Order: sequence, then C-alpha cells, then structure tokens
Amino acid sequence: MDHMEAPVLEALARYHRRGALPFTPPGTGALLTALRDLAGHADELRPAPEVAVPAPGELRMAQSCLPRDAYFGSVADVPLARAAGRVAAEMITPYPPGIPAVLPGEVLKQPVLDYLRTGVKAGMNLPDAADPGLDTIRVLVEGTGAD
Repeated sequence: MDHMEAPVLEALARYHRRGALPFTPPGTGALLTALRDLAGHADELRPAPEVAVPAPGELRMAQSCLPRDAYFGSVADVPLARAAGRVAAEMITPYPPGIPAVLPGEVLKQPVLDYLRTGVKAGMNLPDAADPGLDTIRVLVEGTGAD
C-alpha cells in the first residue's frame, strides 16, 4: 500500500467498523481530513496511466450473429493485435466500470480493443474474459456458427 493511501483507507475502515453513515458529521470530518492530507501530497503521487477511451460512437459494434451462435460456435483464441474485424465469441466486461464492452457476436473494432488493452495496462480487470490479461481474445472461427 502506498503511504499516501493510508489516511483515506483508515477513515474508510472506521466507517465500516462503526456502521456509520458516510454523511454523518463525524464520518464526514474524518474523510475530509484524510482527503485534505492526500491532496497535500498530490504532487508526489504517480500520474494515472493513460487509457484510450473511445468516443461513444466507436463503442458501438455491429452484431454479426446471435450471441448464442458466437458463444457456442467453433472458436479460436487469437492475439489481440489480429482481432479487429473478427467476431467476438466471449463477453468482456471491464471493471471498472463494470459495463460490457464486448458481447458475443459483435464485430470487434480497433478502438474498443485499444481501450481494453490500455485499460488492462492501467489496472482494469476483465473478470469474464477467457484471457484476463488480454494477450488473446476468443473469436468465432470465420465462416462458422453454432449448429
């Protein structure tokens, strides 16, 4: 744990132990004190890693087939660098924020793949991906579907 996080984590732990509501005067004071201390050390903190967040329109991907057909079809794990234009055979939900970015049957777009790749480098979790490190992505074998 970074020493800058300690006051905030200690204040949050006190909330949990006491069962205090987060906006009661004693709880708010402890949290504000911890946040002020953290802000006082802001120039010492590492900058957040950059995540390539696509424009909203770039997040929309065409549905090539039914999710069931992609999920249960013939699949292959391909390197992320070769996945653009292929049909996803798995759901990928980055956390945070916990909203699916890829659904089975969608045609993968490079901006979404860049978002996921940079997000993983920044600490984003992919709890439902076949390869949570995103070296590979599961795609439908071209020209196939579920029986």
